[in-house]
Amino acid sequence: MSLDSWRDRSIYFILIDRFWNGDKTNDDFGQGEFDPKNDDCFQGGDLKGIIEKLPHIKRLGFSAVWITPPVRNQWANPYIATRGYHGYWAQDFTKIDPHFGTLEEYRLLVQEAHRLGLKVIQDIVVNHTGNYFTVEAKGYDPKHPERNWKDLGAGAPNDPVFAMNNPNFAEHRSAAVYNFTPNISDFKDRKQTLTYAMGDLDDINLRSPLAAARMREIYRYWIEAVGVDGFRVDTVYYTPEEFYEDFLHKKSSKDPGIKPFARSKGVKDFFSFAEVWSYDYNAVNRYIAGKRKGVQRLDSAIDHPLNEALGQVFYRKAATELIRGPLRARRVNAGLWVNFLDNHDVERMSGRAAWPAARQSLVALFTLPGIPCVYYGT
Repeated sequence: MSLDSWRDRSIYFILIDRFWNGDKTNDDFGQGEFDPKNDDCFQGGDLKGIIEKLPHIKRLGFSAVWITPPVRNQWANPYIATRGYHGYWAQDFTKIDPHFGTLEEYRLLVQEAHRLGLKVIQDIVVNHTGNYFTVEAKGYDPKHPERNWKDLGAGAPNDPVFAMNNPNFAEHRSAAVYNFTPNISDFKDRKQTLTYAMGDLDDINLRSPLAAARMREIYRYWIEAVGVDGFRVDTVYYTPEEFYEDFLHKKSSKDPGIKPFARSKGVKDFFSFAEVWSYDYNAVNRYIAGKRKGVQRLDSAIDHPLNEALGQVFYRKAATELIRGPLRARRVNAGLWVNFLDNHDVERMSGRAAWPAARQSLVALFTLPGIPCVYYGT
């Protein structure tokens, strides 16, 4: 089945912890991770809260909901004050974070959304886990990463594959499910952006057959267990383009890719779009359709170049001519690109512009080609 139905949808994007607190009994687990007065901590939003607000989202006119990763997170990063309320520091890729609720509540969320005619998109991470080790840059030798590897005292992810995170063990080193590299120091160096750590988050080696197979297994689970309709893939720019060919499209009875598996479960129009944080359309297009003829990767991407142009025009009073470039740029699967004005990675538009300018930018968002996505609260 084609993805044409997605071209006419609009997406409401929710950061689970910050949206609505439906169950106060799961707010605080006594590890210093919860403080509603501290922006770095959990605030109390959960899946039950989203369920309560689905009719409201439907009344607003949206036809899809995108939620941040609901998986069990590393709650405390040894290096920074921010807690793992956002979902992007996985501790267990196949469990619901108890702050967000239960697997049964997630199933109910999808069921209620479908009853209302809403699709559900789950945000996923394949690039990294939480921060369980670091590799010091000074004197780093890629042939001997164990010499610079340092245990941060947080253990390892709860996962049969990604628990192998200590290169001092021969089994972990040979499995090579991590890159065991220092932090990126030069973002213009493509080798570094693909294989070094970003923000000290433990960088997964997606060229490892073991890691790639585990990622297919993990995300097939969420389709089977919950019935989600699509994935938004985080930090795609830091992952190898070819990974998505098998991850999404592999034809196998024992180890299928996400799309064949979704079809086997009745989800005929499973949608995948990427966060490729680049202002070069050619770079982004490679993640959607590669250089080889007929190659299939992701369905589309979030339109960062258009977002930058809209921000310049509506919030910084640049000439409207600035929008011409992104509108004329070649996009693979053009009608499926996801347009946005603000989200969890950038300042809210209400903090950058007065209401008249914000209103004008929303008119543009819902008028320009592509799928409009609105951040909760906007």
